[in-house]
Amino acid sequence: TTKHTQPGRMEVEGEGGTTRPNAGEGEGAEQTTEAGATTKHTQQDLEFELISSIECLRQLGIILENSKPENEAYFFQKINKLVEHFQRVHDMQNAVDETVPIALIQDYLDKGLNPELYTKKRLEVAEALHQQNKGRVDSLKLLRDNVQSEIQRRLGPPAEITFYTANGDGTYTAPSGANGAASSEGAAT
Repeated sequence: TTKHTQPGRMEVEGEGGTTRPNAGEGEGAEQTTEAGATTKHTQQDLEFELISSIECLRQLGIILENSKPENEAYFFQKINKLVEHFQRVHDMQNAVDETVPIALIQDYLDKGLNPELYTKKRLEVAEALHQQNKGRVDSLKLLRDNVQSEIQRRLGPPAEITFYTANGDGTYTAPSGANGAASSEGAAT
């Protein structure tokens, strides 16, 4: 069971005792149980708190639509509950390491657009850049092939190249099966 005690504090009673988030301490994503154990908030905890905040906002909207003087106490009670939700969200700020692009918030969420449109647009931009880079690579391959064919046309076919390995004593050895002598003294000093 969950009971709310004061703003920024929540008690959850279960098998392991009562769990209370540390309100106002430096590491807001930690919890301390009565047994003294410390645990971290998870992303699911943060998501649950955000969903609860949204539900509280929805209920506040309904209360405002049916505005009557007798609902005033209930309205302020919901406002206090919303403040508690926001305090708990603030306390859980270190629960998630991911960042949200500011463009997503400004260009999509603030305008009431679906955030998946941002993802779709980023994928389209990435695909366009990929096609552009693929075109560049293909152009460079075509240039390389044209340069090689022009060199062969003007200079003739390339001569066979034999790679020699240094023996360390000033001599060089051709690889086995190579045309020519097996070794050459000081051939390329």
